[in-house]
Amino acid sequence: SEVADISKQEMATWESISFFVKKFPILVNQREDESMHVAIDKLQEEFNEYQAFSIPENILKAEREDRRWFLMSEIKNSICQPVFQNLSHFMLGILTIQHTNAGCERIFSQVPKKQD
Repeated sequence: SEVADISKQEMATWESISFFVKKFPILVNQREDESMHVAIDKLQEEFNEYQAFSIPENILKAEREDRRWFLMSEIKNSICQPVFQNLSHFMLGILTIQHTNAGCERIFSQVPKKQD
């Protein structure tokens, strides 16, 4: 998905994230002791920080998008807490969503057609 493409960071919008939040709320990293509203607020805060963040070259040079988001998840602030823990979890989840039904179509095309 384009929203998870780190090279297109400047073009990403909260609306594009919100679309996936509404479609796939299971992707939101919600702790047991917090409401979904609070978890989404944290996600939005991290997204806002991501928008202003200067992404290190080693992350931009990573070959695959899932690797880039894994590296983003390891970025820590001055008190050694993850900066993009919720956002990276969410983006990795988006990357696992199958964006096409080609696999199913391929199976159906291999099934012999019944002749009457």
